[in-house]
Amino acid sequence: MVDFKKFLEKGLSAAEKAEANKAEIDSVFEELNQQMDEATNGKIYISRVEFYVNSPIADLASLANLRPREKYTAIAAKNRTIQDCEYKQLAKWKIDRNGYPCTIILDRDEMYCEDKTSLEKNLQRLLSDPVVGDQIYKLLSMVAAAEEDGDENEDDA
Repeated sequence: MVDFKKFLEKGLSAAEKAEANKAEIDSVFEELNQQMDEATNGKIYISRVEFYVNSPIADLASLANLRPREKYTAIAAKNRTIQDCEYKQLAKWKIDRNGYPCTIILDRDEMYCEDKTSLEKNLQRLLSDPVVGDQIYKLLSMVAAAEEDGDENEDDA
């Protein structure tokens, strides 16, 4: 007779490990955001966000109710000081059902993260990329533009 209890215990143990891995990943992003707060005076926030796939075929299939609109997850940043600021995608993000491995996809470069250390190193690589730096710079510049618009409006009063 098959010992189903043994397999249930295995599944429960795997679920606990996956939960611990995901909590560890969340803690890395929390640390990232604490340091981003310090570096940007609380302006930039980075999160994992779902985006819709933009393609004519996906849009047509969604409109025709043939299938739900496709989504993907990305690491994205926004300026918290700008009301209704939308997230800007920095890289695509994939996470295994066990938490690890997770993958940061920047253009054609796939950075595999097998553990906390490799996740931290790959997030460092992501932040040091010139295109990502430009995206964050543009988000930071939004504050200056919004403040300048506010100053101009004050002069008109």
